[in-house]
Amino acid sequence: MDKVVVINQKMKEYFVLLLVIIKLLHVGGMFLVKKFVSHLNIKDVVVIVINLFLKPHVKKHARNEIETRRKVE
Repeated sequence: MDKVVVINQKMKEYFVLLLVIIKLLHVGGMFLVKKFVSHLNIKDVVVIVINLFLKPHVKKHARNEIETRRKVE
């Protein structure tokens, strides 16, 4: 049983690290998107946003992200 607990602890540490990396990439990505938005026209931006955020497995995460951003602002 002890080995299982150790493995779970390691998995949690890696998972947290992965989440932090994803968050950093996401923040960097948002910054890049904002930079690109100024260069693209609105139609392109809408298409990109739809492709990124409205795919089923990403939809919930995107919604959560938008809600947290609203709370922050």
